[in-house]
Amino acid sequence: MGNKLTESVQRAFSVLEAFSIMSPAMTLQQVASSVGLPKVTALRYLRTLILLGYVSREADSALYRLSPKVLDLGFTVLGGMELRQAAMPYLEELGRISDQNVSLGILEKTEIMYVERIQRRHIVNIYSVGSRVSSYRTSIGCALLAFLPEAELRSIVAKILEQPDAANHLGPKGEQFLALLKQVRKKGYAVNNEQYIPGMRGIGAPVLDARGTAEGAINIAVYSAEVSFEELIHRYVPLLLETARKVSLVRGCPVTSAAVLVR
Repeated sequence: MGNKLTESVQRAFSVLEAFSIMSPAMTLQQVASSVGLPKVTALRYLRTLILLGYVSREADSALYRLSPKVLDLGFTVLGGMELRQAAMPYLEELGRISDQNVSLGILEKTEIMYVERIQRRHIVNIYSVGSRVSSYRTSIGCALLAFLPEAELRSIVAKILEQPDAANHLGPKGEQFLALLKQVRKKGYAVNNEQYIPGMRGIGAPVLDARGTAEGAINIAVYSAEVSFEELIHRYVPLLLETARKVSLVRGCPVTSAAVLVR
């Protein structure tokens, strides 16, 4: 009985996790395919989640989507996150000094989940708190992955490569991406220069814990029409690195490890 209950709970969460910023609404077939369940089984879980208030179904299109109640789960977790609380005053300071949007993200499996955002400018289609995106597509993700232990990093990259089209960006075995992350670790920060969102540039730097391992990352996002690549690097990278260093020290990172974030 216990094993069946555990399996049912795992499947229910798998259905919830199937929805993302890239797939906010799905048909029954899409949900079933995403989680690898027969349609009749996926339908049973969807109906249960609808009864619990976590999923809704559009009558006219038969599309399923997450309901606002899901936010209760997320914000309960966010409210207790020590990293977010520790970083908050420094994120606010960085937003004020840079006059740009600032975000804090953490790693969830192969994705980055945004847990805080200081908005100074209105940017369309930018990620909000609670949003998830493949880690290799963001400066936050690259900055965070670059400072993980080697074995953990390679395990995550192997899982990322299972995603459609990931090999086109990472290399067949992830070798291009691993080489990029090696450079990120050497510099102390990652750059996204319109690779995935045209018109947007971003820089990300890791927040290191007491072991010198990344537990999160901070980024600054800018409009490429307003901030040149050169200005992004020369003006904003030092501000970002200093903020990441301060938060890392608060999180117990040794001074010697935090020194990599000073450029």
